[in-house]
Amino acid sequence: MGFGIANSALVAGHEVYGFDINARIQEAFVAKGGQKSGISIAGVKTDFVVLVVLSEE
Repeated sequence: MGFGIANSALVAGHEVYGFDINARIQEAFVAKGGQKSGISIAGVKTDFVVLVVLSEE
């Protein structure tokens, strides 16, 4: 998801949909006001999609 980016968008007042494979991060995102969503749903409900892929290395 890119929690930092998603959180910044929430703080700025945007409606943010996100998904993270880490359930703990996903729960923290929802607790801050984000909405859990897969990419197929978010793409239908939004004007644009930001995709963030981070390496564990």
